[in-house]
Amino acid sequence: MASNFSFEEDDTCIANLFSETTFSWEITETNHLTKASLNSTNTSNTIKKQTKGKTSNDDSEKKGPLKNHATWIRSKIKMRTCIHFVSRAKNSTICHCGHEKNDHPTPKQNESNLDQKSKAQSKYVFLRDTCSVKTNAFGEIEFVGRGGDVKPKFVRVDNNIDMSVIMNLIKRWGLEYPNLLISVAGDTDELEKSKLRDGIMKAARDTGAWLITDGTDSSGMNQDKTEPANILKEHVVIGIAPWGVICNRQKLVKKKGSWPAKYDTEETCKDNERFLDPNHSHYILVDDGTQHKLDIEIPFRLKLEHEMAKIKTKTGNDVLSVTLFMGGGEGTLRKVNGTLQKDRPVVVVKGSGGAADILAFAFQNASTCDEHANSYHGQDSNRNETFMPPGLKKKLKLTMKQKDVSCNLTVIQRCLSKSELIHIADLDSDNCDIKAVLLKALMKAYGHKMNISIAMLIFSEDVDESIIHILQYGGADIVKQLINQNRCAFTKFSTSPKKIELYKNVFFKRIFNDIRSQKKKKKEISLNDVRYLVQDLVDSDLLQHYNEVTNGKEDQNRPDNTSQGTTLFYNNEGNEEQDNQESNSMDPCMDLLIWSVLNNRQDIAKEFWRHGKVKMVTALVAHALLSAMSREIDDRDLREAIDNSSSEFMTLAIKTAKACSKANEEDTYKLLKAKSQRWGNTTCIEIALNSRNKEFLSLKVCRDLIHKIWMGGLKPQNSIMTLLLCIAFPPFIIWLARFEIKDDIQ
Repeated sequence: MASNFSFEEDDTCIANLFSETTFSWEITETNHLTKASLNSTNTSNTIKKQTKGKTSNDDSEKKGPLKNHATWIRSKIKMRTCIHFVSRAKNSTICHCGHEKNDHPTPKQNESNLDQKSKAQSKYVFLRDTCSVKTNAFGEIEFVGRGGDVKPKFVRVDNNIDMSVIMNLIKRWGLEYPNLLISVAGDTDELEKSKLRDGIMKAARDTGAWLITDGTDSSGMNQDKTEPANILKEHVVIGIAPWGVICNRQKLVKKKGSWPAKYDTEETCKDNERFLDPNHSHYILVDDGTQHKLDIEIPFRLKLEHEMAKIKTKTGNDVLSVTLFMGGGEGTLRKVNGTLQKDRPVVVVKGSGGAADILAFAFQNASTCDEHANSYHGQDSNRNETFMPPGLKKKLKLTMKQKDVSCNLTVIQRCLSKSELIHIADLDSDNCDIKAVLLKALMKAYGHKMNISIAMLIFSEDVDESIIHILQYGGADIVKQLINQNRCAFTKFSTSPKKIELYKNVFFKRIFNDIRSQKKKKKEISLNDVRYLVQDLVDSDLLQHYNEVTNGKEDQNRPDNTSQGTTLFYNNEGNEEQDNQESNSMDPCMDLLIWSVLNNRQDIAKEFWRHGKVKMVTALVAHALLSAMSREIDDRDLREAIDNSSSEFMTLAIKTAKACSKANEEDTYKLLKAKSQRWGNTTCIEIALNSRNKEFLSLKVCRDLIHKIWMGGLKPQNSIMTLLLCIAFPPFIIWLARFEIKDDIQ
């Protein structure tokens, strides 16, 4: 059935086409203009009156919120249509937009002129040959034969629409912004969809995330059509699909809005069209005036995701986003590259086929030439020269079937330039956990501003691996929460062989090789290497509990090429119990503070210091390490950052000493002289002297203690005359001199 379509003055591109002529067009339900009848009248005012009359009649058929919603959509939301026929090929009746010539507006009296123009045009120009008009498809959808009482909302929009209008539409749909956005890109076969859907929905359920897909039955979200659509009651799932490829889209067209539109997915669908997937709560159907063209919605989707990343939730947190890349083709690969260039993480599903397998192969087999890390946080540098693995071109030709292989190679190269944001989920692995990989990708990308409730979900069955990930990429708030809730896990981790994984990053290797440059550089680092590095820096063996089983006697003499052991904290089987007791005496917070300091994670280091037990000596150790590191590093910016961290710990040590002295001076003397088993049986004074910490040693309590030590146990109350008499007549010492109590001296 055809309906009359009239336009207002805001549709300027059509109005200018037929300047002083007023006309009305008849269009089919797919909104493609089929007939044009010219009215030789001269008043645009008549059009305004007719339009107002129709609007009022439309509005009268709706009540309450629906009326307001429909009115707002008709006034704000546009769609796009092709207005100039540009032949796709010589003598073809198909336009570049994919529609027939008869589907374009062609006023009769100007028909010859338009024909000449179309023949002269050799190239289709989007902005010249298309125009935005009021949308004619919006409302709600009822899927025929589908269970559930939820009717998804939908709207057809211009691909060039301002994102502020879409954000306003989301508010009018009654949606509150989420903490997390999971974008599903690509498609895969039916067998893999069930595996992926379960993992995706589990992640969305646990985090309260929104899901964004392509909205069609290839999105990976579809399930058995006999199952009720309860998914829509629990989650926000937004489908962003190209309008021109939706099968049965004419059933969604109604100028007044559909409340609801009956949509049947059981009918026959053309090869170049797709059905909408019922497992969505909202659909945004992107229209660029073409039909049967895939991937035209990708720029719109990237802009929307970028816009959402800039907003704040009610809790004041940023909306985080992660993309799940499965299957797909060239267009999806471009979408993933766009996401990576915006510094948003991507999880590539290996085994899902298509472009995802290509990128996974390139990521896992590409070789890189690492530059020095530029980050102070121990993360790998992304400025690497990437070399494509052999066989990649062949895989591209076989998998993606594209003639322009060099273009796809360039896209992959750009993706790998952001390799620190790429994570692999292997479907063929027995322990493939999509949720865990998604959360770890988020932690690595957004650790310092990640919502704590989401970060805590990263804990899986492998607690040690989770702790490593949180420490490497999490912020101080997350670490603090983790210590308070899972201190037992930290205690176990401090004796775990996996602890060495913390030191396997570019930043620490840079520090290690720079400081020990006179030694042979090592590709693999052991805990003994960490121990000897600290000993080089502070001239004291603070980490005596970092002992490993080695295969020779060289380890006892501290070799430069320390061999890697497989068992930590045990010198030999006979002394296992004794070594266990020694290693367990190390406070896990103090142990992990060493890692934080060596990687210049100052925020986390201070958090471990606050939760530790021996604060004064620990602050002095941290200051000593940082001061020594600063002297060995040539990079001025890095040295300045380390100097600032060193000053902070020196201030903490001074404040702690002053507070103790104010509370009890005698006990403070004992603290300064006490040997700390946690730090290699050294004392505060020894550490301060070795690190030349003049500010700490200049404290009154330190000066008094040094004076006592210099006096050899004589009390300060002894007068000068008494001391002179004792020097002249040594026997007088027995009766005249006053000594400290033996326990105090010790």
